Amino acid sequence: MESIDRIMAHYGFTSRDAENLRQLHPIMERFRDRFPTEFYNHIKSFEDTPKFLKDEETIKRHQDGLKVWFMKLFSGEYNNQYLKDLEQIGSAHVKINLSAHYVNAAMHFVKWFCGRILREEISDEKERLYLWGSIEKMLDINLDALTSSYIEEERKHYFISQSVESHLIDFARRFSYGLNLFLVLGLVLMGVTVLGLFV
Repeated sequence: MESIDRIMAHYGFTSRDAENLRQLHPIMERFRDRFPTEFYNHIKSFEDTPKFLKDEETIKRHQDGLKVWFMKLFSGEYNNQYLKDLEQIGSAHVKINLSAHYVNAAMHFVKWFCGRILREEISDEKERLYLWGSIEKMLDINLDALTSSYIEEERKHYFISQSVESHLIDFARRFSYGLNLFLVLGLVLMGVTVLGLFV
């Protein structure tokens, strides 16, 4: 597993960004309960939503998980356990065969939601853009971690299919060699038999 520090470095996420998100925590706390409600209003238009969110218990559990995930975005603490938790969420999506398209579309909504809060709560445009830069980096890091599970699953399928294909080719080559050897021996035996009859 790649370290969270390495991934954050790739996105230019610094300790200053972490501090920016930590400072936004009290603001985002006020929107914690509204977030899953508006999130569901967004995803209910997705064709496959009823297939994955079949009953109230599942919906309630998912909404509670969304609240936790949303607030962790603004914790300011991002370690390898944080990355592992994200990858587990991604793996859960893979296991239920949720299309990666929906994950990307959902993250698009999260960006819009956070951007709207900033516009409502931060009047200074320069400060708002500065804070938005930190949010955008962290959301991109989250999306990277979530979709990595899909890439890993594709890689597994590729290696498995490649291994099976390699074994089939090897078997076909051996079978072909054995068949050719059998035919040659058959011809030799036939030639010896014909020669014996002639003699």
